[in-house]
Amino acid sequence: GGGGSASGGGGSISTGAPSRGARADDKRVRRVLSEREKELKREEERKRQVEAALSRLRAEKEARAKQRNDLRAKQQRAYEARLARARGGGRAGYRGGAGAG
Repeated sequence: GGGGSASGGGGSISTGAPSRGARADDKRVRRVLSEREKELKREEERKRQVEAALSRLRAEKEARAKQRNDLRAKQQRAYEARLARARGGGRAGYRGGAGAG
C-alpha cells in the first residue's frame, strides 16, 4: 500500500490575481519606500547645504587671516621705518639737509 502523495494537498496558495489584502500591502510598501526616498533626498540636500556653508565659512576665515597678516606686515614696515628715522636715517631731512649746523 502506498498511503498518499508527496505533493500533499489542501494548501491555500493562490495562482490567480493578488487578493485585496495583498494589493493593500503592496501599496503600503510602495508608499513607505517613496517616503524613505523623499526623506533621503531631503537629507542629502541638507548635507549639501551644510557642506556649502562650511566651505563659505572656511573661505571667509582664510580671507580674514590673510587681511590680518597683510595688516600686521604693513604695520611692521611702518614701525621699522619710524625706528630707522629715529635712529638718524631721517634726521637730516628735519634740519633742512646740508649746511645746517
